[in-house]
Amino acid sequence: MTQSRDFIGDTIGDDTILINLKTGAYYSLTPRGGSVWAQVLAETTEFTTDDAPVLMAMVAEGIFESDVTPVDSDVLDSALAFMKYTEMSELLLADPIHEVDEDGWPKLR
Repeated sequence: MTQSRDFIGDTIGDDTILINLKTGAYYSLTPRGGSVWAQVLAETTEFTTDDAPVLMAMVAEGIFESDVTPVDSDVLDSALAFMKYTEMSELLLADPIHEVDEDGWPKLR
């Protein structure tokens, strides 16, 4: 299992935040989701059976790439792993760091 190239993230204290670079959605991971995220980044395989629903929700969302096919996403409880937010997606996709010109920021294109 590996992190998807479409996602970046960081952990500060107990909070882990991810951003989907293709959709602009951002995610606040639950403590269990943050733990699973850290384990995947560390390339550990010491998951418990309690981690399975969290892993499957994150695979179904595209956060992780895996050879394992997740169960039907309608029966997954993503709240075990993360909260998803999309209200700022347009702004996050504007890429203000690289799209600033003489007109200023933000300038949606």
